[in-house]
Amino acid sequence: MTVALRIAGPHLDVDALAQAISPVQAEGIARVGELDRKGNARTTFSLGVTLSESELPKQAVADALEMLKRIGPRVGPFLSDGTEAEVDFALFVSAMQMRSIRFEPEALRAFADYGLEVVVSAYPVGDDDD
Repeated sequence: MTVALRIAGPHLDVDALAQAISPVQAEGIARVGELDRKGNARTTFSLGVTLSESELPKQAVADALEMLKRIGPRVGPFLSDGTEAEVDFALFVSAMQMRSIRFEPEALRAFADYGLEVVVSAYPVGDDDD
């Protein structure tokens, strides 16, 4: 499971935000006017940060919260002016292995306190035929 923080907005200063969260590495920085994968010009600035790569759901939530304790206070000032922020829990699922994730109320409150939406994304993966 991958947990990512994603922040996007029409006026987001991605360079200043990347500097503010340093030494944590920002990923996928995109700027208005750059072309996306489909060849369309981007209309927002955005950046992402990997918060966890744990396969254990409970550990992934704990890792994400721990990382947010480090960078959350530095991210907060950038969350205005139409900026959207989310923490995305990416589940890789197959027909043979269903996955789920459970959030304790305290965890959801902590994400909300940082101004973050919580997203759970499911990505299908092929079953291995060994």
